[in-house]
Amino acid sequence: MYEESEDMHNCVFGYVNRCNTGNTIIFSVKADDTRVVTLEIAKYNKEYRIVQAREKYNKKVSNNETKNIIRIWADENNIKTINW
Repeated sequence: MYEESEDMHNCVFGYVNRCNTGNTIIFSVKADDTRVVTLEIAKYNKEYRIVQAREKYNKKVSNNETKNIIRIWADENNIKTINW
């Protein structure tokens, strides 16, 4: 998580305790081994939801292809998606 935080210039490293409780999962979305989006998935009432999806410097995800890939992956894994 430290590397994700450093590479993406975000504060995800501060989420370590949330992850240790099992209520939060952090994923790194990569394209050609380059980090492009950090995902925060949180558990609410036995259901997982994407609560944040951010590009470098916490920018909103701008690439529609990346959004679609995340949506497809989330649907296949029964994870609710966010409104972009």
